[in-house]
Amino acid sequence: MMQELKSKESFMSDSPIINTYKALIIEAKSERAKRSLEIINEICTKELKATRPNFKIAHIGNLSKAEGGPSAQAIRNATGKQYQELIKA
Repeated sequence: MMQELKSKESFMSDSPIINTYKALIIEAKSERAKRSLEIINEICTKELKATRPNFKIAHIGNLSKAEGGPSAQAIRNATGKQYQELIKA
């Protein structure tokens, strides 16, 4: 059981999602952008665990907006490329 837990932790720390998130946080210029990335990352993590995950921008945007993050339109905009990249990871 403990070995299984370590394997999952190792996978998560080396996963493309985590690596993308870390890279985007480093690149983010403002605290607002960092917080928005954090919100989207939390939502995507929850979606991964869901029975029927939904990574459509409209869905993620609605959940994000409810948490104080960017809306679906903000994610779709040219300035939302980093959010799109995180959702695709």
